[in-house]
Order: sequence, then structure tokens, then C-alpha cells
Amino acid sequence: YPQLHNMQAETIKEYLRDPACPPLCRELLQIYSAYNGKAVTKVYKFEEMVCRDGRVRGMFLYFGAHSGRWASRGVQLQNIFRFVSIGRFFLNHEKYREAYYYFYRTLKTEKNLTDPTKEYIPNFHEDIAVVYFNFSRYANAENHLKKSLNHPLLTKHDRINVFNTLALVYRDLKDYEQSRIYTERALSIAKSLKHKPWIAVLTGNLGYLLFKLENYEAAKK
Repeated sequence: YPQLHNMQAETIKEYLRDPACPPLCRELLQIYSAYNGKAVTKVYKFEEMVCRDGRVRGMFLYFGAHSGRWASRGVQLQNIFRFVSIGRFFLNHEKYREAYYYFYRTLKTEKNLTDPTKEYIPNFHEDIAVVYFNFSRYANAENHLKKSLNHPLLTKHDRINVFNTLALVYRDLKDYEQSRIYTERALSIAKSLKHKPWIAVLTGNLGYLLFKLENYEAAKK
């Protein structure tokens, strides 16, 4: 897969969504993305610190920082997997029910899912929207997709995904005009990025929508 020029998190995320990514390469990237550097070494720390009764203790220190907050000690439990990371792992494997469980936990535990400084938030809204879409809960999917679009840290490439999923929502609702609008927005960004796989996919989708709108000449193009 020569397009993969590095193993940085943003690069992996981009190519996991690339329609041209080979299945075996996609699976390897999913595993790498889920586990590389995330809480794996904590297993060994747990083994070092476990007590005779099978528990670990002394994991938090009161007023451990100048701000007065609790601080982690030992295993550093404050840095362990977020629910959203586990949900994304299941989503990448198309296990939507399992993904929804962890995304729902995120909805219930995260205090501010509109924080403009947190990079994971626009992708969280995008990811849970994909789950809702696969459950045919279109209103929920639309709601989260629009929250993702409104977040200032949504990247151009992720904006293609969001516009495309919105287009699919409206397509399934048979609102072909709205679907066309969002497909064209996604296609415009794909062309600006010269992303050939997305251009091919979106051009085909647009042709289908124009056909459904009975704009046959435009659909032929």
C-alpha cells in the first residue's frame, strides 16, 4: 500500500477511511491504531503492583497537583483508554452494537462534548453518527453529523466523511436533493485534496442521485 507514507495517528485515521485501502492492510491498521502505545505497558505495571488479594491500591494521590486535583500514581489510571477509543475499535470492525455501548458511555460520562479544544470530539460525533446510521436512526445520525461539522478541529478529510454520511442519510430518507447537495460538497473537498478514491466513489454516488432526480443528462456525465 504505497500511499501510506508514515504511521502517524492522523495518517492511519485517513487511510482507514480510504475506499481503496486493501482489506488486509485495513485490518492491520485497525489493530495498530487500537493498541499501539495505548495502555499495553500498564498490564506489566498492574502485575508489579497487585496485592495478595488481587487488587491494586494507592493509585490516586489527593492534592497531587498544584491545582488541587487528584493525581495518578503507579498504573496511571487517568491515562487509560477512553470509552470512545474502545468504541472506535469496534466501529472499525463493523461491530456496531458493541461500538454503540462504548459511545453511549461516552455520552453519559464526558462533561463537555462541544469543547472546541478537544481534537477527538468531532470524530466522536462522526463515529456515533455512523452507528446510528447503521441502526437506521437517521435523526440521531443527522444531529451528531452536524455537531461534527460545527467543530473547529474537524479536518478537511474528515469533512468529506461527514458530508458523505449526511448524503447517505438523506438518500435513505429518499430526500435526493439534499443528498445531492452534501455529495457535491464532499466531492468538492475531495477534488481540492486530489483524493482519487474519494473522487471516484462520490462521482458514482452523484450520478445515482442525479438519475433519481431524473436529471439524466447530468447523470451520464
